[in-house]
Amino acid sequence: MYDDIVEFVKEQGMLNNCDHVVIGLSGGSDSVCLFYVLHEMLRDRNTGLTAVHVHHGIRGAEADRDRDFCRRLCERYGVTLREFYFDVPAYAREHGMGEEEAGRMLRYEAFNSVASEYDNARIAVAHHMNDQAETVLYNMFRGSGIRGIRGMQPVSGNIIRPLLNQSKSDILEILSSRGFGYMEDSTNGDISFIRNKIRTQLIPYAERNINKQAVKNIVGLSQRAGQAEDYIERMTDEAVLRCVSVEKDGLLVKGLYEEDPYIIMRVMMRAISQVAGSLKDIGSEHYQRALDLINADSGTILTLRGGVTLRAEQDGIYIFNESKIPDNHASGQSEPEVLIDIKELADSRELVVYRGDEYRFELIDWDGTRPIVNHLYTKFFDYDKINGNLVLRSRRSGDYLVMDDAGHKKKLKDYFIDKKVPSRLRDEAALLAMDDHIVWVVGGRISNAFKITDTTKRVLVVTIKAV
Repeated sequence: MYDDIVEFVKEQGMLNNCDHVVIGLSGGSDSVCLFYVLHEMLRDRNTGLTAVHVHHGIRGAEADRDRDFCRRLCERYGVTLREFYFDVPAYAREHGMGEEEAGRMLRYEAFNSVASEYDNARIAVAHHMNDQAETVLYNMFRGSGIRGIRGMQPVSGNIIRPLLNQSKSDILEILSSRGFGYMEDSTNGDISFIRNKIRTQLIPYAERNINKQAVKNIVGLSQRAGQAEDYIERMTDEAVLRCVSVEKDGLLVKGLYEEDPYIIMRVMMRAISQVAGSLKDIGSEHYQRALDLINADSGTILTLRGGVTLRAEQDGIYIFNESKIPDNHASGQSEPEVLIDIKELADSRELVVYRGDEYRFELIDWDGTRPIVNHLYTKFFDYDKINGNLVLRSRRSGDYLVMDDAGHKKKLKDYFIDKKVPSRLRDEAALLAMDDHIVWVVGGRISNAFKITDTTKRVLVVTIKAV
């Protein structure tokens, strides 16, 4: 068994470029076995070993007994022991989580705290093959996908699991054959914990009544799932590059119709995770509702937990987190309105104002010989048809454009819809307006009411320059 573990550690590169190992030592059989294995393995290496024991404040005298056992063990082998005490029940109540989850979180906080004191440190935990089978089943029952079925990895960041290819019976056999003692945790038999039910009831039943190699076969499935997961992740990476773009306050997911249905789901999971910061509390039913937005009407909104919002738009699905958008965006505020005084322009013949970009207004006499410029950010207008001050602003209710020489009007909202302008960009569009009459949708069309004609005498030239 020892040789198998050494080979597994080498094969997985667990100790490559490692100067120190921090081991989680509970006093139970698994961690004690790992302690002996690592102590032996590191004896001839220039690699330090520190043990961390976490007292969870749960089992009273029994927990004190486990702590004292770990003290004696480390003292006997000259290994530094770092002890932590947490009131796990109080922490769980305060943060609204189960004691099992709270205990795990606090344990890893302790491990990482000690590991951070050393260069190139690894955290060694004693998960074994039976734990892997238990994790796979637990994830399956909770509705996990392939990622959950792959279970725990031998190496995950700075965490290593040297015993992951060993069964529980292997661990107990080596402890027994060498006369190594260990402590029993009475809560391991408490079937009020789901994992304990799987460990003490479900897996033994499967081994007795279905296949005595059940654990080994479940772990084999997890390994094949891991290979499939790695492939799917590469495909997802490529799809994300094709379909996801960064917007001002979120992400735009587009072009999903061309992707495989499973990849579509993974792309949505990746995008939602990036916006939310985590996939915690977002399950398969949320993703299905998110996928339904692909065929939903533009403007349809889905709100998930944590402020994550998805909105169907004409060019895709826009995903943003309302809680992370700056106050001025959340309240609908944009760049301030800028007044262009027509009388002042008539006197000075030239005026420069700023609203994000530089807007240059120039009044010129017109004899019809100069070519009309119709660039995206330079427009010519019949100055004498402007009978009021102009304003650079965002859209308002009631805004309209004149679409033809007959004077037919179109609501600005309908113009945006016809041009397939996403709703998230409409509030940001810069407009040159005279009251409700839109003179120019900056970057788009001008109103026909201000076009140059044969009778035009003066022309207003508006040019935009990015600053």
